Amino acid sequence: MSSVIKEHKDSGRIELQLLHKEGKKVWGDVHYKLYFDEQHQFTGGIGTVADITKQKLAKLELERSNQQVQMQAQKLAVAGQIAAGIAHEVRNPLTSVNGFLQLMKTQYPERTDYFDIIFSEIKRIDFVLSELLVLAKPQSVHFQEVQLHGLLEQVITLLKTNAVLSNIDLKQPFKKQDAGAILADANQMKQLFINLIKNAIEAMPEGGSIYISTEK
Repeated sequence: MSSVIKEHKDSGRIELQLLHKEGKKVWGDVHYKLYFDEQHQFTGGIGTVADITKQKLAKLELERSNQQVQMQAQKLAVAGQIAAGIAHEVRNPLTSVNGFLQLMKTQYPERTDYFDIIFSEIKRIDFVLSELLVLAKPQSVHFQEVQLHGLLEQVITLLKTNAVLSNIDLKQPFKKQDAGAILADANQMKQLFINLIKNAIEAMPEGGSIYISTEK
């Protein structure tokens, strides 16, 4: 209350930690009225005190809980970014491994049961990676100049085996030297093209041709 008196506040409300007659500390909600003489000297005051210890402790506990939740959220955000990075890095080579195993399966027909187990496990890994991407926090985007046609050729090479096994011809009526640069995140663009072409392959169970072209 000394600060209130020094500031010559004649009335108001303040929360204070007080010492109870039993020796324990309690929180009080104090409504006060102060009196000062003509020289602004404090002469006395009246007031009421309500015990708000339970409410105050509950509020402090809530604030501590919120801080813990925020810290946990930050940790989960970091974990999510790591998980997303791992998922992207693993999924691309996994697609390549799956394609070459499909070719090997045709060369070893007597081991079909083994290959079926391998493909089942690869599918399970891919599912786990998808779950990681769903749970992961959005990643920051790193923009840089990306040679579009060069990136597309990498993706086409990666998926060509899958396309051949599905009786699909990936046609690319462009040349690498004709490529222009775009401002983009290379990894995200690569994953985007992989997803688009894989979806196109899966949507053509009877085979056919997929034309991949670009326009300025």
